[in-house]
Amino acid sequence: MTLQERFAALNVTTSANAEEWARQNKQAKSWHFIFPPLGTFFSSYLGRRKWRHGMTGFTTALFDSYAVFVTYAKLWEMQNGLTAEPPELQGSAPHPSGRSHSDAA
Repeated sequence: MTLQERFAALNVTTSANAEEWARQNKQAKSWHFIFPPLGTFFSSYLGRRKWRHGMTGFTTALFDSYAVFVTYAKLWEMQNGLTAEPPELQGSAPHPSGRSHSDAA
């Protein structure tokens, strides 16, 4: 799977997870941006033994933790009224530079 495909899947998954958490009245607190992503990284990298796969395992563990961070960030946006349109439509508008955010990665 390419990085572009991974980021596209991440956007869909994190939006769905954040919406589910919002329906469950889960709150995004400041500490959620640090400890759950760190816990996910160590759980993935050490607990699931992804360290055995070298840089691929390290990158996968980082990506897993980033997904948790992004989910909390999207939940925080929803709680603070910063999400003006449904998440599935946000990525469809062209970026001012002509490139999408995923092209920059």
